[in-house]
Amino acid sequence: DLAVHQLALAASERVKVVLSGEGSDELFGGYPKHRLAVFSVSAGAVPGPVRRGAAARVHHLPGRARRAAVAVRALSGRTDTERLGSWFAPFTAQERAALLGRPVAPPPPSSRHHGDALRRMLATDAGPWLADNLLERGDRMTMAASVELRPPFLDNRLVDLAFRLPSSVKVHKGVGKWVVKEVARPLLPQGIVDRPKAGFRVPLDRWFRGDLRDLAWDRLTDRGSFVGSVFESHEVRRLLERHGSGGTDDAIRIWTLLSLEIWHGACVAAASSTSPASTGAAS
Repeated sequence: DLAVHQLALAASERVKVVLSGEGSDELFGGYPKHRLAVFSVSAGAVPGPVRRGAAARVHHLPGRARRAAVAVRALSGRTDTERLGSWFAPFTAQERAALLGRPVAPPPPSSRHHGDALRRMLATDAGPWLADNLLERGDRMTMAASVELRPPFLDNRLVDLAFRLPSSVKVHKGVGKWVVKEVARPLLPQGIVDRPKAGFRVPLDRWFRGDLRDLAWDRLTDRGSFVGSVFESHEVRRLLERHGSGGTDDAIRIWTLLSLEIWHGACVAAASSTSPASTGAAS
């Protein structure tokens, strides 16, 4: 969110409308994980304890090993549906169970999960991940900078075409978004078409060991915190200590809990304190 908002602020100095590539990865297989889609199915043949044991050993690896760690985390899921939804999830089922202090039931099968492995993965990505995350975030952050964002890849005719295309032209010989690149190749320089994918990462891992360390500890371990009342406090502390030691990268998990805590304070707790019932009781 921070990176997108800063980019929108910079754009607002020159333009009022920007075009976004949102949806292209989810429709045409542009994420690195899409090249591993077939493993989301075959991983089910590996005994669960083996998969979960591997995830427990590698899922905190930092730096260049992060993508491999994310893959192992996702493939540790118990069912195909859980594995498909775990690629972008901050917590595995095991971690959620530890935080909650009780087992977590696997998600029910989704009606979107049909066809080959890549098609099922793309259908999952085009659901909550795209609609409730990327598009919602992009709209809020650009409008906050007085900029209008338009995603041409989500034109309904292009979306319909994308879902009719076979997976073989989306990920082709290990190249993601292959058909998009081939369409663009006569129109754009090769350096643009074949440029490596780059995201909008911010240095959360460093922030939570530095300037944001005390904020995270204070908000998440306070006796009156929402996170502390819902989750096992010793697990939250263990997460903070583990990241602070520098040996692991738990930044996305800390960010998730901190966002939940701040959201609850700003929306739920604030609304409760100003409700007619609470006002009447106070008077």
